[in-house]
Amino acid sequence: MNKQPKALSIFFLTEMWERYGFNMLEILLVIFLISVFSMGDTFSYTTLGSVTALAYINSIVGGYLADRFLGHRRAVLVSALILSASYAVLACSQSMTQVFWSLSLVTLGTGMLKPNVSSMVGSLYKENDVRRHGGFTLFYIGINAGIMLGLLIPSYLQTYFSWAVAFSSGAVMLLVGFFTFYLGGRYFKIKDFRVFKMSYRDWFKVMGILAITLVISYETIAHPSMALLIFLLVAVVALGVVIYQAFRERGRARARLWAYFFLLGISVIYWAVYFQIFFSMNLFVDRAVSHHFLGFNLTTGAFAAVESVGVMFFGAILGKVWTVLGRSRWNPSTPMKFALGMLMHTAAFGLLFLSSRLLGVDGFVRPDLVILVYLIIAIGELLLSPTGLSMVTELVPERIVGMMMGIFFITLGLGGKLAGIFADWSAIPRKMTDVTTIEHIYSHAFLTYFLICLVAMVISFALVPLIKRLIATSKTVQA
Repeated sequence: MNKQPKALSIFFLTEMWERYGFNMLEILLVIFLISVFSMGDTFSYTTLGSVTALAYINSIVGGYLADRFLGHRRAVLVSALILSASYAVLACSQSMTQVFWSLSLVTLGTGMLKPNVSSMVGSLYKENDVRRHGGFTLFYIGINAGIMLGLLIPSYLQTYFSWAVAFSSGAVMLLVGFFTFYLGGRYFKIKDFRVFKMSYRDWFKVMGILAITLVISYETIAHPSMALLIFLLVAVVALGVVIYQAFRERGRARARLWAYFFLLGISVIYWAVYFQIFFSMNLFVDRAVSHHFLGFNLTTGAFAAVESVGVMFFGAILGKVWTVLGRSRWNPSTPMKFALGMLMHTAAFGLLFLSSRLLGVDGFVRPDLVILVYLIIAIGELLLSPTGLSMVTELVPERIVGMMMGIFFITLGLGGKLAGIFADWSAIPRKMTDVTTIEHIYSHAFLTYFLICLVAMVISFALVPLIKRLIATSKTVQA
């Protein structure tokens, strides 16, 4: 079996620490706002939805700055420092204004780091390299190692120490990520495929764009009434950019951009339901699920970490499977993997609905069924998300890969905002304490998510033949 490029390990570790910080935020933010600032479910869901959306939507800014000014390597280094500062500010925040500014910095740094690390991973492989999907799957294991640590460690730090200690751990880990990328890049002589000699004027432009993006992010998070309009505008602009680029291309490049366009649509719906892990499922586990499992008392974050453990376990297997199948006609095509990912999602939320109706003797939901739900979600994520990252670098012309990677992350952002809207169906009134009533509200919400997944799954499978033909232009069709 062909070995993966050695430089993959550096990108693996860098993204791991970025995910540590961001998923620390996702698992703790809603509970933090409710317990420390006495905010309601709806406000907390809306805030997390805006943060999640902006973190990915700002990827278009990060991709543009890398493509036009910074280059991908320099963009990753700058973003790691921004993220470290953002979590330090959050650890010291004493008011909602300070919280909003720290969250805005998080969205800025995440938007710069994610698309550029992923683009550099894609540059390690030549066209039709059979190691590509396997490499992105292994890279995705690194992402989920960071997610698992970010869900587990800060939860226990908050439980046994304080919120400040938990959030400070994110600042420390991002500094580790900065030095990992800087020193590892020098050791492995990693070259940036977009290199620029920047003048002082260029740096001034970069700082101006970052400042404007930061202010817009703050206003969006702090004023929920503006958020929906802004995200709708972003969706329209992103859609227009992809269509414009498709019409600019000819032949094979145009066909592949249209395939990319259809896969983006599937991605939005997938992530809108997936992010319930950090929205409705998070509070459902905290309020209605028994935390006693096999003699252990699990934290809410520990339940969510099961999904990341599943991604790492199954990802190690699938990474090898895709590489082996890549040499044959048995390897599922990219659109088929997307559809199979939606199938796993449908099964997971169907089981989650059933689990909310099957209570233990203590009146709480059985933890073993919820853990199984997280494991099924993990398989679905492995089928869709790393495939999506690989899809961008495979289908998009290299000269616009940074921008198009940013647009792929926008689909995650729009999914995140939709997740906040969907989660409102599970919002519990502030003074409600009756577990049976709470479980009924969550059960109805989970049934709705299941039906959304079911419809999206049918559409995804129906689109597979069309998307395969578009991707296979001028090459052999995959099974």
